[in-house]
Amino acid sequence: MAKIRSVTIEDPRTGKCGRYEARTWPSMPKRYQERAGTLNGKPYLFLCTRGAGRGAITRYYAYAQVGDDIWYVDTGNDFLQDGAAVDFA
Repeated sequence: MAKIRSVTIEDPRTGKCGRYEARTWPSMPKRYQERAGTLNGKPYLFLCTRGAGRGAITRYYAYAQVGDDIWYVDTGNDFLQDGAAVDFA
């Protein structure tokens, strides 16, 4: 069963913060783009993917490993921005 946590992502372009839902995933993706940012205040290289998910609309996802768990966040209509600050609550 997936774990769920709340995360805050600060957009480096605007300085605005948004709240997102993160869920655990069994493994890191094999095909991805890399985005540099911070995870809980420390430099981190996020793996980002896109796909249709459960619907016909393309969604974008960012993956990070926190402890023993791999988490993903649906970042909406675009990849996670370079320089984004991601904080797990």
